Amino acid sequence: MSSFRKGATYQEIKAYVKEQTGLSVSSLYIAQIKKKCGLDVGQSYNLAKNDDA
Repeated sequence: MSSFRKGATYQEIKAYVKEQTGLSVSSLYIAQIKKKCGLDVGQSYNLAKNDDA
């Protein structure tokens, strides 16, 4: 787990969780936990182009 502190991709985190627990997790769950723990979360790429959308 200490290797993840350097910055793991979401795919690496998903594979680790699957290996350790047998559970499949979504990117949304990973992002929510990262926010809760105060870790950096990347910018969302599916933002609306207009502010009133």
